Amino acid sequence: IDGLHGHEEWRAGDWQGFQEIDLDATIDLGEVCEITAVRAGFLQDQGSWIWLPEVMTVHISVDGKTFELYGAQRSELDRKADGKHLATLEAKRAAKARYVRVVAKNIKNCPDWHRGAGGKAWIFADEIEIDRK
Repeated sequence: IDGLHGHEEWRAGDWQGFQEIDLDATIDLGEVCEITAVRAGFLQDQGSWIWLPEVMTVHISVDGKTFELYGAQRSELDRKADGKHLATLEAKRAAKARYVRVVAKNIKNCPDWHRGAGGKAWIFADEIEIDRK
C-alpha cells in the first residue's frame, strides 16, 4: 500500500507474491467511514507461473469481528493468455466500514495443460485501494 503500482516487469520488485496460498489482508481504516469502492491490482504471466486470482472477495466490518460480504469480482482473462497482463479487480458500493478484508483466491497449482503442471502457482498483487466518501 505504498501507492506505487506494479509494472509488467515483475522482477523490478513492485509486487507482493503469494505462492500456493491466498492473499488475505485486513486493513484497519482507523474509524468507521463510508467506503464506495475497493480495488486491487494483479499480474498474470503464466510462463512464470503467475496467475490472476480465481476470484477476489471483499468483506467489511465495523467492529473487526463480524464481517459481511461487500463484493466480489472474477477476472475475465483467459488463463492460457501468453505474455504479461495487468488486471484490476474491484468491488463497488456505498457502505459503512472500519475494517476491510481482501481475499484473492490462488489457483494453488499450475493447470494440467501448463508446462509446470502441478507446480505451485503464484499470485502477484500490488496496491489495495479503498475509496472513501
